[in-house]
Formats: sequence, structure tokens, C-alpha cells
Amino acid sequence: MKTLLQVLFSVLIISNISAQDILFSDDFESGTPSGEWGLFWADEEGVTAVDMTTVPEILGSGGDYAGLVQDMDGSYTGASMAIAGTESDQNYTIEADVYCYVNNAMGSAYTGIVAYADSSVNYYVKLVADFDGDNRFRLYNNVLGPDWQYSFHHAIDATGLYDSDGWHSMALSVETLGDGTVSYTAYFDGQYLAGPFIDDSEGHTTSGRYGIFSFQMSGTGLPGYFDNVIVSAESDILLGDLNNDGGVDVLDVVIMVDIILGGTTADDYQMIAGDLNSDGAIDVLDVVGLVDIILDSAPPRSLNMNDASIQYGSGLLTLTADADIAGIELNVTGDYTITGNNLPSGWQIHNNDHKILIFDMNRTNATQTVQINYDGEINLNKAIVADWFGNGVHPNLTSASQFTLNAAYPNPFNPSTSISYSLTDNNQVRVEIYNINGKLVETLVNEYQTAGLHQIMWNAAGQSSGVYFIKVTAQNLSKMQKVVYIK
Repeated sequence: MKTLLQVLFSVLIISNISAQDILFSDDFESGTPSGEWGLFWADEEGVTAVDMTTVPEILGSGGDYAGLVQDMDGSYTGASMAIAGTESDQNYTIEADVYCYVNNAMGSAYTGIVAYADSSVNYYVKLVADFDGDNRFRLYNNVLGPDWQYSFHHAIDATGLYDSDGWHSMALSVETLGDGTVSYTAYFDGQYLAGPFIDDSEGHTTSGRYGIFSFQMSGTGLPGYFDNVIVSAESDILLGDLNNDGGVDVLDVVIMVDIILGGTTADDYQMIAGDLNSDGAIDVLDVVGLVDIILDSAPPRSLNMNDASIQYGSGLLTLTADADIAGIELNVTGDYTITGNNLPSGWQIHNNDHKILIFDMNRTNATQTVQINYDGEINLNKAIVADWFGNGVHPNLTSASQFTLNAAYPNPFNPSTSISYSLTDNNQVRVEIYNINGKLVETLVNEYQTAGLHQIMWNAAGQSSGVYFIKVTAQNLSKMQKVVYIK
């Protein structure tokens, strides 16, 4: 995770990423078609939702309903089409599960999908599964020339792609090119089929609606069954731009904090724009990345973080790390109120009943230790500590329910270091300092103390440089720790 995050921050923050916007979808599971469906030809029957049990074959990935288009009255010589979107839509992919017919007993019969349809100029392009004796897909428009040939038409061999009537996935990607021509690429059952094919025919559309199509030249047409219709388009997303206003600033930080604390749920766009390290979640690591984008400057000189620890209890939470801290996210339970902290200027702290979020907004006041004072009770379930280089560390968590001697900070030190320890019971406590020869050089504490977390400072200005040992004795136990004093 550390390496991946660091690479992403160094590459993606200077560019946009592509994402799929869903323009339209309908799985017919409401029992009625989407209200966005419309007609290409006047007075068509349109699309209806039918019970999946009435379809010749139940679609495994479908639900209780499928869509049906059919020229029931034969008013359009057996052709039926339903369309959605607008005439100005461009550069999209329509995909759908389509029930395909093979050598239908009533003659040529095919179903498929439609793109760039514009009834005002009577033009559309369709990809259909024409699985009769010609064994082909057809990608073509609806414009017949004097020679009775379509002005845009491509036959695509279908050998080996089907056995009998049944459901298949079809997709058609369309793109309007700079010279005004249009490119079509076809897909079948999730695989590339053929293309791109260029439509430069006279009167071709360069934008248009999308839809579904069925045809059989008969008085009642062909029942065309469809499901899971999705139309999507690629869009550029600026990483960090959670409010989609074209920039990355403190407004995006506010939104990200609200998402992390659970005040709002990230939508699909925000999940892409806000998940800067692409780990599938928005958390403090992404806050640090967002601040990094906003500040647009080199991070402070510091080491990569490899280790961190948190001690908490009796109203004090102390975090120490082996590198400069950029952000902290704590998952907590308990009834508590934050009453104070030692955060440097420029830091922010936000919290609710289940999460505490702390981060540096300006990078000018680095720290490797953070202290939070609180009233009530806090229980830590999980924590993430982030540095400025994309590294996230899960710190060791120690509560005051254990007799512990925590890591002194800083270490090495000059001339002072902080010593903290936790007591499970009220007890007589001695905190002593010994030199490398085992000689007692100072007694810092010799008193009766209450249960909980305690913290003291040792100022070694009167001692020589060298190795010392901190010894804490309580509850008939002793714990020791080595520290190094460097003048």
C-alpha cells in the first residue's frame, strides 16, 4: 500500500483520469420501462416491461422483468424501435442483453441496438444479430440508395459465436471524429467484435439518441427482448475535485471530511475523484493527498514513516511516530468530549461519536507527536497515521487497562524526552534513570498514583551524553527502556 500510494500521488495529481459516466440505464425491474424511453417513429407501440417468465429463455443475470419492443400492428413493416437520450448526445457506448434469434421459422428476424438516431432527419445506425443463413452481424443505417444498397453498411462474420436462440450481450461504441465522420466499434458477449467502421455517408448524423431495435417482416413484427440497457460515456475527472467545479481547494477538503465522518455518502463521481490512492476507500490518506495537491509544493524534509504508537486512557491520548505526521484517522467508540490538544498552528481536528480526523493543512509546523485531552471514555478500534509521502501506518494501540511503559519520545533526545506509562490500578510508582553502568542517576517519580495514563518529562541537561535506562516499577512489576542522550 505504501509504495502504490506514493507512486499515485507523484503521477496522478498532475493529470485528469478517465471515468465512465452513466447516461442512461434500465433493467425494467420496476415493472415499467424508464420514463426516458421515447419513440423514433410516430404512433409506435414503444417499449413495455414483461415478466421474465414469458421470455423464451430466462436471463440468468436478469431479474423479474425484461423489456419488449415489437411492431404488433405491422404499421412499420415489422420494425420496432425505442430510443432514449437527446439528439445532441455524442461519443457514448450503448450495451444491452439482447435475445437473439437463429434461423427463425418466419424468415429473417433480428434484434439489436441503435446509436445516433435522429427522427428529425430520419437517420439511425443499428447493430443487429442477423443469425440466419447469412450467419452475420450487420452494422448499417436506414438510408437506401438508388441501387437499393444502404449508404453505410458492414457485414460482420458471426461464425462460432452462437448456437441457437438465446441471450447475448451486445455493445456499440460511437465517436464523432474531428473531420465530422463517425466511428463505430462493435462488441459481442463482452469481447471486441469488429471496427472501427467510419460513417462518412451523405446526411449521416454526428450525434443522436440511443435505443433498442427488433425486426421481422410480418404483420405482427418480432418480439424483441432486452435487459440491462446501459449507456455510458467517458469523462475526465480532476483528482481531488469532489465538488466538480473544475478546481481543487479547501471546499473539496470540507466535502472529504464530511464523507469520512459519515455526514454524507460519496456518490460515484466523488468516489473516483476523492479516492486519490485508488484503494477503494476515502480516508485520511486521501485527505493528505488532497492537501498535497492544494499546497502544490515539496513536502517537508522528513523520513518515511514506518512505525507509530498510540497510548490512551484517563483523559489523555498520545500518538508518537518515527517521522513527521501529516494526518491521523481514529475509529473510536465511547462517550467522550475532546477538551484540548497540542496541535501546532495550521492543523485541523474534526470528530463525531465514532471517528476522530486530524490533519496538517499547511505543512509549516511539523510534528512527530500529537496529544489529545478528553473527558469521558474512548476506546480505539482502528487507526491510520499518514506521512507526507503516501505512507499509511496502523499504529500499535495501548490502553490504560494494561501496565505498560510506552516508547519515550524523542529518542535519541537533547536534552528532554517524554516518558509515559499506564497503570491498571492505583499503586505506588517509582520511575528511575540508570546509566550504562547500572548506576541510579535520578529518581523522577516515587509516589502513589491513580490508575490510568501518566506522562512525565526527563531533562538530562546535567548528565553526560550516552545510553540510559528508564525503569518504571509498579504493581510488583518493573519495565525498562533504553534511551540515548546526545548533546
